[in-house]
Amino acid sequence: TSRWYSLFFVLYVLLGVYFVTNLILAVVYDSFKDQ
Repeated sequence: TSRWYSLFFVLYVLLGVYFVTNLILAVVYDSFKDQ
């Protein structure tokens, strides 16, 4: 069960990083678009 837990944790972290990166890129794109 420990192996599945670590796999789920890695998947969760990757998803979080992907979401945060998209959020930051969207904010940067918005600020550049307004100028």
